[in-house]
Amino acid sequence: MIVVFLSPPGGGKGTQAPRLARQIGAEHLSTGVIFRSMYEANDPLGIKAHDEYWGKGQLCPDGITIPLVEKKLAELEGAVLDGFPRNIAQAEALDRMVKVDAVVSLSITEQTALERLGYRAECKACNITYGLANKPLNKGECNSCHGQLNMRNDDADAAIIRQRFEQYETKTKLLLEYYRKNGNLHEIDGNQDPERVYVDILRALRLDA
Repeated sequence: MIVVFLSPPGGGKGTQAPRLARQIGAEHLSTGVIFRSMYEANDPLGIKAHDEYWGKGQLCPDGITIPLVEKKLAELEGAVLDGFPRNIAQAEALDRMVKVDAVVSLSITEQTALERLGYRAECKACNITYGLANKPLNKGECNSCHGQLNMRNDDADAAIIRQRFEQYETKTKLLLEYYRKNGNLHEIDGNQDPERVYVDILRALRLDA
């Protein structure tokens, strides 16, 4: 099963996508996590992606991102994609790679994004994201695996948050119409409590039985 998650920054896909992946027995495939791990490993492509693009709040170009995702998907039988596709060209490339079964769109307001991203941390071990709406039970510790949490550097600056939100509004949001035409788009209110959001996702994908 291939599921795509779409949302503006702070929309909750970093929380909901890995949870759904575990439930359906698929791999959580996050381009952000892949690039960050490559950067931390001093991989030249990871360093280039960080220094020239996502470290400045910009999206990596298709020439870097598409081949990376294609390579990963070739190794998997099922995946929940988080952070890909971000534009029509990437969506068309993905359709050439695999059959997309469902697309989950989590919508939030810019104000909600700013409030949530004022505190956002990520578990390096299992990639679960925490924020104001779903704080860890113990400070600095993942609720799931008890791993160490690290703050997202690109979430600390309100200007960068607004820039990323604007990029979503002008580019990624065009994907909603693309997938709406395909009949596999499920739109969820991401401003809700994370548990309510997850229930809505399961109901939309008919996994709540």
